[in-house]
Amino acid sequence: MKQKNQLPFSQRNGLSEIPPQLGMGEISPQLRKQLNYYAQLEVDRNTVRGPYFAYFGKEWDRFTKDVVVLHLDRDVSEHVNRKEKWQEIFQQIFLTDTYYTVFDFVEFILGHKNYSNL
Repeated sequence: MKQKNQLPFSQRNGLSEIPPQLGMGEISPQLRKQLNYYAQLEVDRNTVRGPYFAYFGKEWDRFTKDVVVLHLDRDVSEHVNRKEKWQEIFQQIFLTDTYYTVFDFVEFILGHKNYSNL
């Protein structure tokens, strides 16, 4: 099993290049994909299947409302409790937003009062 700090075989043996260190203000595409992946896993884990659409249970409904109001600075009436909508929101933040928006959101999640329950 590959250890976290170990380079892949091809990089250790000079068969492929070692990625350069990121500059200030950059976030790697790989990290973006991984953050989005874990967000999508949490969306799936917290989804309740309804007869017409998938939605979130109590804890994630509250969390997503907090995202809308406290992080995105929008009115609570803009909140939508649907899996598909939140998949799109997380994808937007993690894959296409600026690096500082990504890190602002990560800080928001880590500082959220229910973080340990998410």
